[in-house]
Amino acid sequence: MKYGAVAAGHPKTAEVAMEVLRAGGNATDALIAAYVASFISEPCMGSPGGGAFALLKNAGRQPVLLDFFCQTPREKKPGEEYDFRAYTVEFGEEGEVFYTGRGSVAVPGAIAGLFAMHNHSGTIPIKELFAPGVELLRTGVPLNGFQRYDIGLLEGIVCHSTEGKKIFCNSDHKLKEEGEIICLPALGDYMEILGFEGPREFYEGFTARQQQYYYENEGGSICAEDLKNYRVMIGPPLNIPLGDRAVFCNPAPALGGVVMGAALSKLWESQHVPEPGSAEYFTLFYQAFSFARELQINPGKLSAWLHHQLSRKWGSTSHISIVDKKGNAAALTTTIGEGNGFYEPETQIHMNNMLGESALLPGGYHSWYPDVRLSSMMNPVMSIGPSGETLVMGSGGAGRIPYVLAAVIWNLFAANMNLREAVIRPRLHFDGNTFHIEKAENLPLLDTLDFPLKLWKNNSLFFGGVHAVYSSAPGKAEAIGDFRREGVNRVE
Repeated sequence: MKYGAVAAGHPKTAEVAMEVLRAGGNATDALIAAYVASFISEPCMGSPGGGAFALLKNAGRQPVLLDFFCQTPREKKPGEEYDFRAYTVEFGEEGEVFYTGRGSVAVPGAIAGLFAMHNHSGTIPIKELFAPGVELLRTGVPLNGFQRYDIGLLEGIVCHSTEGKKIFCNSDHKLKEEGEIICLPALGDYMEILGFEGPREFYEGFTARQQQYYYENEGGSICAEDLKNYRVMIGPPLNIPLGDRAVFCNPAPALGGVVMGAALSKLWESQHVPEPGSAEYFTLFYQAFSFARELQINPGKLSAWLHHQLSRKWGSTSHISIVDKKGNAAALTTTIGEGNGFYEPETQIHMNNMLGESALLPGGYHSWYPDVRLSSMMNPVMSIGPSGETLVMGSGGAGRIPYVLAAVIWNLFAANMNLREAVIRPRLHFDGNTFHIEKAENLPLLDTLDFPLKLWKNNSLFFGGVHAVYSSAPGKAEAIGDFRREGVNRVE
């Protein structure tokens, strides 16, 4: 490996990262450039109007977690004063309801996060790291199959506004098809300005004034003061020991890492590794996922379990994983949810709809508390082995994320699968009522299971998209992008 390894959700995202690695940048530099590129290559997942979590690890040092996820507004208005509209996303075999509109927007952290990552370990001037993404935003990217499918799922949201229709529809007023170009030139111009001016332009300039107007006149949820006071949270990740291996992930108040850790701890209690696809195998995962789900919905039990583990020293979403030739590693999981439905004409920014995500609001819509960081299931992961072997990965998939990642880690380190096998293995999920089994065909033993099942006939993006890089030693790595979301990998 001469430069590094990348796994991401789109070829352009991965290629921009590799360009930076070839130019001598480190993993953090490559991640910054790739994240900006994702604003156009993965427009339903990446945006300055969203939020993310990043794990950054300099060679020979412990990872650091940067939380630049979305924050709730400082002031809460009565629910009926918000622009708040229901939208159902159909996954083919399962539907899920989200809410969009001006009132669904939480304070975005993406721009602050880009600059915080650069301050932590960036080596190339940030305006240069923004440049490849700015060029793609201006010239455009052809829709691939997955992005076209994703836009089709969210058509009523991304094409709600006039500007959204201009971006995603052709001259016949129909959604653009695979191979047609989408571009965001106004966002390209704005990102170039931010590269020179810094994050203050976003959090105290035009965007802040614009959101203040929506707050006062169009049922918005955030105001200029919310943006001005946004801060990135930086600290140690949660450390889950698995034998002689450490798994670093997203700590509380985010839920993703804790829920994944609970599932893994239950799986690791088993002294026997059952044959994948056997009744014993499904029962093991059902029990582990049921345990994790119970903690997920019960804050008191989750807090007690987490305290016990620490005393033993123990979300539409996309992910980027990078390892460079020197052993530096970077992982980022990002989302805008489904978006609030408005592409702003001046900047073409699509704001998030985090206040309309039921998975983030277990008490129901409008149950959020003012001025707190939203809890998320997003969970970038790094695993460090006894000889420095490094796994970097993450996934989309909303509330399925921690369960997806727990299964892949178990596949790798308990079932001894290789990286590719661990990622492509049919997925499992428990939603609190039903145990979901992906591509459940030719499994006669399922009749012996005594819990409710949903058998999916095919692979589905419902079960996430794990993009992973594994480095067995400095200068050696393999990578995989999950086929469920047309993920890609580059190793050079």
